[in-house]
Amino acid sequence: SRSRARKMTLKGRITARDKSLSHKYIDLTSHYNAALNENPFLESKRLPYIDEKLTGLTDGLGSYNGISFDVRGVIALHGSETQLREHVAVLTNGVEGIPIGQKARAIHLLHGTSWGFRVPHGTTIGKYNFHYKDGSTEFVDIRYGEHVLDWFLRKKRTATKAKLAHSQRSIREADREVGCYQMTWVNPKPDVPISHIDFVSYETEAAPFLLGITLDTGDKAAPKK
Repeated sequence: SRSRARKMTLKGRITARDKSLSHKYIDLTSHYNAALNENPFLESKRLPYIDEKLTGLTDGLGSYNGISFDVRGVIALHGSETQLREHVAVLTNGVEGIPIGQKARAIHLLHGTSWGFRVPHGTTIGKYNFHYKDGSTEFVDIRYGEHVLDWFLRKKRTATKAKLAHSQRSIREADREVGCYQMTWVNPKPDVPISHIDFVSYETEAAPFLLGITLDTGDKAAPKK
């Protein structure tokens, strides 16, 4: 099948995880649907003009705004615009069951979105569900303009509740930059182990993507709320 063939292609393009890494750098390998050297939203018949890639990111453990993430691929979700198009990557509406299996004071998220340029500020484009080992759940909405902005960066590129984590010059257009954002969610239940996380699109025009998850496990000063 196309999905199986795509998985085989990805296996050869995604760098293996460094086995010496701490478990606080969450391993997303099994959920990646695009490599760093690919445009996760490349259409099968798309014009090269918008064929961008996040090749400026460190392949492996890299630091973004002073927080380290294990970044070796992309988890790209659908938005309503991508649903209408055929892509090289096999996009999905959401990813469930990203294993965590440990406690955390806070969760750092490295992410971005495509197709966000027409989305009104404050629109909820997706969410993260946090499932705890005691059976309880918490969630955080991903709001456009607060937690993320379009990866084709505009002059106004400041998100109110996240930081621009990476920007790089376009490989296609001299006056374009692409990038991603880093946000931190302070865990209201730091003493309860988190079982797993879901990453879900609300299928607005925006198509969110996730690059890395890092846990604050208490080895540094507590994050500010």
